[in-house]
Amino acid sequence: MPATNYTLILFAIVAVTRALGVYEAHRTREDAVQQGIMRGLVEKEARRQAPGVVTSVDEKVRNFTTLREFGGTISLIDRVLRQRTYGMKIRYTTKAEGLVSWNGGEILVDNKRFSIENIPTVVHD
Repeated sequence: MPATNYTLILFAIVAVTRALGVYEAHRTREDAVQQGIMRGLVEKEARRQAPGVVTSVDEKVRNFTTLREFGGTISLIDRVLRQRTYGMKIRYTTKAEGLVSWNGGEILVDNKRFSIENIPTVVHD
């Protein structure tokens, strides 16, 4: 598969992974609240003592979605992020195929039409 195609898949994997990390942090907090209530705390106090979602997300980001060279651990997402970055480099440094055709005295490039006489203006623009 060309790099111009698989980078979108890798972006989706990273986005879903991040969303799952936030969801897991939320579930961890809710479980801690429930455990506090089972120990006899009032819900408000249990929520105050439960770890915050932001704290859990920060920890997960640091451990699982940060490149190793920036303090993350060796993980599958490290490889995915590196592949995505490499694919984006290819995507933005490789010329894409254009659709060029002729229709009499007109040139059609993708969905744009211009005549041969207009080439200097088109190139200048």
